[in-house]
Amino acid sequence: LKRVEALPVVLEFLNDCDVLLNDIASGSRSFNDMDSERWNSWCERLPLERKIEQGLVEQFGMIENKTPRQQDGLDNSVLHQSYINEGLRLIQEAREWNLLDKERTVLTVDAILMELQDWLLRQAQYPINDLYAPLQVIGTRCLVDKVVSEELCALDTFVKRARSVKVYTRFLNIYMDFLDLRVDETERIVLNEMFSRLDGRVEHLASHVRFIFPSSKIRARMTPFSAGDAQFVLFNAQVASYTPPDSYSAKGQIECVCGYTKYRVYVDSIGRAETMNLFSSPPKDILNKEVGRIAISGRSGAYELWTPRKV
Repeated sequence: LKRVEALPVVLEFLNDCDVLLNDIASGSRSFNDMDSERWNSWCERLPLERKIEQGLVEQFGMIENKTPRQQDGLDNSVLHQSYINEGLRLIQEAREWNLLDKERTVLTVDAILMELQDWLLRQAQYPINDLYAPLQVIGTRCLVDKVVSEELCALDTFVKRARSVKVYTRFLNIYMDFLDLRVDETERIVLNEMFSRLDGRVEHLASHVRFIFPSSKIRARMTPFSAGDAQFVLFNAQVASYTPPDSYSAKGQIECVCGYTKYRVYVDSIGRAETMNLFSSPPKDILNKEVGRIAISGRSGAYELWTPRKV
């Protein structure tokens, strides 16, 4: 697939996949509707040195666009999580090969691969709306990791006290707005610890309390920045504001909020937020030093996750 003559076939295949995924999302088709004759025609046209077995197509057809609760009792087990991590790794490798091509189509293909990474992530996630009683939470269907959903169960008492709760998502970040919710000092301590663990923050606005946090522990929207010779990232959900350098200060300033706790991070430069894969320990040959969690960007840039003790 790395050969130039295969590119037209690959683009045609991706275009058909895009149409199929849109049809699946609308409920009009399933993966079982994939045309085997069309698949075979692609295989014949590709300059492959080995034959693609029909069994691969059959295995692919067995996959349905379901949440884990619908997959024959399959839970978010260690085995299932390993499949997800491996899938994210393979797609990441495809994106790296894709960078070798300088055509305009690279941007399109890269965007599709990024969406496929997000799609793969959602296969092991759970809908927030199912955590609470019916009609108590309105908004779009938002999915989160199992470990995140377990933490969110503790919000049930707040859901019952709020006049209404609205949930929506942007770039894998979850937003929960609790209308007319009052929070006392004891509850602030509990929420501060909870959303610090969830890598999120709490905002008190005029009419509601807003909780912002990443939907996943293995893939999230991150904000990169440099401080000295080091490259770091912050969870975008925790970035409240950024003040650029001026005549009074040579460094920019990021206001980072972990739960309720605010931190000021002084930076030399800040990058555009992007979705990255997260690792509890660095993959081999990525970093030559001992660090905690790191993030890998779509272009294989490695960033250390910033923690309050770093700056």
